[in-house]
Amino acid sequence: MSYEYSEDTLIETATQEVLEALGWTVVAAWKKESLATQADRSNGLLGRLNKSEVILERYVLQALRTLNPDLPEAAYHHAVLLLKESAADKHLAAINKEKHEFLVKGVPVSYQDDKGVLQKKRLKVFDFDNPANNHFLAVRQFEVVGKLYNRRPDVVGFVNGIPLVFFELKAHHTDLQHAFDDNLKDYKDTIPEVLHCNAFVILSNGTDSRVGTLTSPYKFFMEWKRIEEDDEGVVSLDTLLRGTCAPLRLMDLFENFLLFDGEGAEITKIMAKNHQFIGVNKVVDQLANIETLKGKLGVFWHTQGSGKSYSMVFLCQKILRKLGGSYTFLLVVDRTELENQLYDTFSGVGAVTEDNVRAKSREHLRTLLAENHRYVFTLIHKFSIDPKKETKYPLITDRSNIIVISDEAHRTQGGAFASNMRFNGIPNASYLGFTGTPIIKDELELTRNIFGEYVTVYDFKRAIADGATLPLRYLNRGEKLKIENPDLDERMVEIINDTELDEDQRRKLEREFKRDYPILTSEARLNAIARDLARHFNERGYQGKAMFVALDKPTAVRMYDLAMKYWPEYITELKQRIAKADDQQEELKLKHHLKRVEETEICVVVSSEQNEVQKFAKLGLNIEKHRKKMVERNLETEFKDENNPFRLVIVCAMWITGFDAPCVSTVYLDKPIKGHTLMQTITRANRVYDDEKENGLIVDYGNVYTQLEQAYSVYGEGGDRGKSKIGNNGEEETGRPVEKLIEMVGELADAILVVRQFMQDVQFDLDKLINAGTAIDKLSQLQHAANAVCLNESTRTQYEVAARDVFRKYKAMYPEPEIKPFLQEFNAIEAIYDQLNQKTKQADISDVIRRLQQEVNISISINGNEVRESDYVDLGALDFDKLRAAFAKSKQKNAVVFDLQAAIQKKLEQMVQQNPHRLEFYEKYKQIIEEYNRGKNIHAVQKAFDDLNDFMKNDLMPEMERAMREGLDIKSLLVYQHIYANYQGAGFSSYGYLNR
Repeated sequence: MSYEYSEDTLIETATQEVLEALGWTVVAAWKKESLATQADRSNGLLGRLNKSEVILERYVLQALRTLNPDLPEAAYHHAVLLLKESAADKHLAAINKEKHEFLVKGVPVSYQDDKGVLQKKRLKVFDFDNPANNHFLAVRQFEVVGKLYNRRPDVVGFVNGIPLVFFELKAHHTDLQHAFDDNLKDYKDTIPEVLHCNAFVILSNGTDSRVGTLTSPYKFFMEWKRIEEDDEGVVSLDTLLRGTCAPLRLMDLFENFLLFDGEGAEITKIMAKNHQFIGVNKVVDQLANIETLKGKLGVFWHTQGSGKSYSMVFLCQKILRKLGGSYTFLLVVDRTELENQLYDTFSGVGAVTEDNVRAKSREHLRTLLAENHRYVFTLIHKFSIDPKKETKYPLITDRSNIIVISDEAHRTQGGAFASNMRFNGIPNASYLGFTGTPIIKDELELTRNIFGEYVTVYDFKRAIADGATLPLRYLNRGEKLKIENPDLDERMVEIINDTELDEDQRRKLEREFKRDYPILTSEARLNAIARDLARHFNERGYQGKAMFVALDKPTAVRMYDLAMKYWPEYITELKQRIAKADDQQEELKLKHHLKRVEETEICVVVSSEQNEVQKFAKLGLNIEKHRKKMVERNLETEFKDENNPFRLVIVCAMWITGFDAPCVSTVYLDKPIKGHTLMQTITRANRVYDDEKENGLIVDYGNVYTQLEQAYSVYGEGGDRGKSKIGNNGEEETGRPVEKLIEMVGELADAILVVRQFMQDVQFDLDKLINAGTAIDKLSQLQHAANAVCLNESTRTQYEVAARDVFRKYKAMYPEPEIKPFLQEFNAIEAIYDQLNQKTKQADISDVIRRLQQEVNISISINGNEVRESDYVDLGALDFDKLRAAFAKSKQKNAVVFDLQAAIQKKLEQMVQQNPHRLEFYEKYKQIIEEYNRGKNIHAVQKAFDDLNDFMKNDLMPEMERAMREGLDIKSLLVYQHIYANYQGAGFSSYGYLNR
């Protein structure tokens, strides 16, 4: 790679340019940092006394003195000491949580005033109210000497001397996940001190940029695409830096948009997503005029799966910090499980520390609101009236410093409960509506009266475009099974929608819909669905967890019994396939799948009711065994655990709203529901989970697609703020809630075409592998393909990224017959991918050289002429001229160079970890690889091999031999080199003198 386009020059320089435009000072430290020699640290580039310091005391003390004037010097130094110290037995996340509290709330110090009286005070480190009053310094190539290892992060952003922002930057051709897997994880192990006070981490290769926290797995590193809500949305380093590192935004993010959930080693640090940061701030900005809003704070519409619960926490906490006013937040929901979930969220992050703040009754709610609580939780049903006792809802409180946050409750009972709350129960409060689905026309006027207009909108479509949620795909299995589905009466849907049917409702359905209900619950129909469910669930390409939504509770239990009937049938068929397998790899794959199928557990989750044992028994069903599981086990926790074998749940109303399990990939629908309940149900499958989850899948047995289209026309897109769209013909247009799975065929074809075109670019025709006539020919073509892909690091990365896109789309469609035309191409692409990655983990230099020997049938080993896998390759005795001759005969030059490069890098990383003084070898190696990656032809490959060959001969092997020659272990050699470096500085320049 040319220096002009290297990681150091291009990406770091681009970062520097943006940061300087935002008001940061940027300095380069590598080989330029002079250490401080003055006691007050006034000299030196950064004021560090040594390179183990990661907090820049010079700037910290300046900020402490400015923000906390007229205190004894001992108080300031005590604060610095607390910021620097950390318990050796604490997990990194726990230390970060403690430091975050110090930095937000102030560092707690004790000191004696001028009268000798002991004082306690929290010292401010940052000026959050006036961000420009803080000192912003970014240091490029900030060298840190850790306890065992030395590291040099690309950029560290310091605010008042505190390292708040950590940048890991890669070359533009490198897959960004390498920055996480290869670098960030290493920094956390080797120099964790630099992350003790960290706010967030930025990963970028210039074209792909993401931000996350020190506990975030890579899948939760997020793009930051917008500065304002109405921006189009662009993935770029510039947008991310301006959105997170501008002084005003950085201080706001650090103070108000970071949360810690859990304790000890289980702590998870959560950072607001782009849309949460923008949406919450729009509400807070509006609250600056709270007196003029007359209680109407607006509607916060962020679609399902976008993190509404955490948005509520961010909002409430920021209001308490910034606006004061002794506010009480009343959080109102319409289901007990949602109340529990919301309470758990607030208490989990430490916002709520009290137990008894969930209203048990109307009178308990009155008592709680009369007391001094920050948060109170209630069900909207507390605002119902008893027609036998009253005609009007009574006053609960006339306080004006209450903010009511209503989560979907404005829909309940057509808004009657919400009206009682708003106009009678708590008339002087301010009201903010949170919703994952927009307000429909029938509710619009009432909602405006209660909450006002939309204040922030993040709709279904934009969430998918941003990657905050995944797209949903639709498959109608009812059509494939040719099962009978009646055209359902709208009244029947109204009865079923949004509820678990009680006995009276079920009888009403049987009575009023004498034809339709028996069809939906017929034995023949449910048998066909259960058999298909057992097959489809287990044959899916992406094996996420799944929910089956049944018509009612008896049908849910009946579906369980039928699924258990057909599960052994599928297992028997799978065993037959194993017995017939004529390929060992295919056999092993099927056996692994069989193990998974056999251990998978199905559970029923439905609400309880009185006399349910008798009611179910009359229908020939046993509810007791299911109720026992629901009572004795925590099924919700088990289902959310990706490793737990409870993988398929059968429900009818529970868990279809307000239930968040990201590992769910499939929802099977056999219940006639509509509207926002339907939208909420299907979005159980749209949560971002891992790199393999391409989309959520909706499998329809009950012919609900028309209802889906109708629901999406109202609930799906926020561009018109909930209004319907009118087409050119004057009729209302419907939206597209999900793309039909069949339409993904084109996406799969396009992904395969990208791989084909890439292979042509590196001079290989994929059809040669696909059409190879014999097994030997296939192996030969496979080697040629892998060799072509390994032209350089960039080409290999391009192939792997494109291939993984094919794999995701193929798995998303599997096992539908539409993928059959792509099977040969998929197998070929997968085979090349496996060939490239089969030795990634274990390859070393000996392996590469041994393979080269075998390929050209010569020996360079000192152990004789016969070359075997078990032969020891004595690297010290290699004849490097013969090695060059072997390479000249090789037909797989690209692959050899690539593997040799990877093996040398692995060895060098190990050597540098053992002894940081070997860093110069690593730098020399990187220069060779940069030239190699710049090349696009065989001459560049030949030169790379020659350079690597010389590097092994003249640098790597002598260094590996030196410790053995001098009879020193790793630790002794490290001490030896420290002494040698000091003697060199004093004018003693030879090893010979020291040896004597």
